[in-house]
Amino acid sequence: MDPNLGESYEYRGTFYNSLGAYEQALSDLTKSLQLGTTEGTAYYTRGLVYNNLGEYTKAIEDFTKSIEVNEQYWQSYLRRGISYVYLSQYDKSISDFTKAISLNPNGEESYSARGAVYFRLGKYEESIKDFKVSTNMYTNYYDYYYLGSAYAELGQYEDALDTFTTALEIADTDETISLESISTVFKKRGEMYILLNDFESALYFDENNQEALDYYNFLTEKLNMSI
Repeated sequence: MDPNLGESYEYRGTFYNSLGAYEQALSDLTKSLQLGTTEGTAYYTRGLVYNNLGEYTKAIEDFTKSIEVNEQYWQSYLRRGISYVYLSQYDKSISDFTKAISLNPNGEESYSARGAVYFRLGKYEESIKDFKVSTNMYTNYYDYYYLGSAYAELGQYEDALDTFTTALEIADTDETISLESISTVFKKRGEMYILLNDFESALYFDENNQEALDYYNFLTEKLNMSI
């Protein structure tokens, strides 16, 4: 076996993965491991490929092998935790995200991932704690969306309103965020205004946003029915 040749296959496999050529990546990374590469990163990257292919059990197996090679490689815990989420194994995912945080306290993605699981489990206070950390580290539209939603679930409507507003401000400068997602935040913010009895602000809309206009009409009808 030739570890040096194995590393070459690993590098090419990693490149294929970045291009979305997952089958080629899988072939090269498997060949790399067969040739005796000793780096846990080969298992890690193949785990990423399996995740991208939706083969989460195989991904977990590879991330576990990567951890066996290097127990300090926090990325493997993070990605294994994400694989567990896809399999609805939430307790295991939280455990892995927590381990990733202990190894790399400055990794905002681990806080974000754990916060999303807490939100899914209805543990809104824990979710808020994680998203407050992640949003302090990095400006992320989706983290603010989850944070606002968690505030809303706990009846903290003013905090939710402020957070949804921040999410919309971020969306103004990020063309990758879908109109559907932005419309959802507009709706949630409108609901906060209603709960705070600020109907005038609830009726604010962007005349160029058809979905927001539709919601404006919905709110108008709702307001008329309440009079």
